[in-house]
This record gives sequence, C-alpha cells and structure tokens, in this order.
Amino acid sequence: MDKIFRRFKQIFQKEHNTINAYDLKELYQKAQNAITRVLSSLKEKIHYFEEKHPHESLDITIQSKNDRQYRDMEL
Repeated sequence: MDKIFRRFKQIFQKEHNTINAYDLKELYQKAQNAITRVLSSLKEKIHYFEEKHPHESLDITIQSKNDRQYRDMEL
C-alpha cells in the first residue's frame, strides 16, 4: 500500500493539469487488490482466533510496525 500511495502522490505532484487516466486506473486496481488481500487475511485471522479461543474476549492488541499514518500524508 505504501508503494501505491507514493505513486499516487507522485502523479499529482508531477502532473498539475493533466493526469493519465491509465495510470490512475492501474493504481486503483493495485489498491483494490491490496485491500482485498488485507481484508481476506484479517477475516482468516479472526476466524482462527474465534475457533481456538471461543470463550475469550476478542480484544486484540495491535502493534504498529512504524509510526507513519496515511492520514498525515500531504498531496
């Protein structure tokens, strides 16, 4: 996802008046595929956890790999 967002940011920084629709479509498809993989993985992990620990709380502690957040990006 980082690569996709960096490429998206590059497109808008380079091309102020003209954006290549093919590039945007390609980025959209890559983002959609990446999100689908992440959601599928999360679904599998939740299902696994529910099967192995049926009577435990579903509270999960998330540990971030880095402090970068997409909402802080500037376009």
